[in-house]
Amino acid sequence: MSLVYEMAQGCQVALQADPENPELLHRLGRLMGQLGQQDLELALVGQAIARAPAVPSYHADLGDALLRAGHVADARAAFEQSLSIDPDGGTAAAGLADVLLDMGDVAGAGALVAAGIGDCPRRGRVLARLAILDGRTAEAVDLLVGYLQTASTDATACFYLGVALQGEDMLEPAVAAYRQAVGLDPDLFEAHANLATV
Repeated sequence: MSLVYEMAQGCQVALQADPENPELLHRLGRLMGQLGQQDLELALVGQAIARAPAVPSYHADLGDALLRAGHVADARAAFEQSLSIDPDGGTAAAGLADVLLDMGDVAGAGALVAAGIGDCPRRGRVLARLAILDGRTAEAVDLLVGYLQTASTDATACFYLGVALQGEDMLEPAVAAYRQAVGLDPDLFEAHANLATV
């Protein structure tokens, strides 16, 4: 039995005693996401927000969950809501920058980073994506390796590491990065496609 599963069980027991507790709902939602239960994650984090709408981290985490589920426009709204509550929220700003990149708004993402917004570990992933788009793949490799030391289960970051390594013509490490991405998120189509190409 995994530690995450045990923690989720503990949250469920605590929620039986206090079913309206937003922090418990939020925590259980995040744990469900780690267990691959995206629908439950979205529902539980949404319930936490309904009970405590002024907590910026709840909105930022909802944005991440929506982004992983492929709901880019809704993710953008959640990150923007988080930033409207806490304009200095680095995690929400980095998430919004990721969304803008997914939507093709490179200038908007770059402006967020240039403004100093998004000063958090995830900022490294955003900077790496910008570096890849600018052809600075060696810099992207360094940024992603640093970021993955604190976020080793980020499948998307593993995918971008593969892209950067491939750009540096380091094909065997690129294959390893793509395999890691697929192992973490079997639904990450881009990682499968790039793995087949390499």
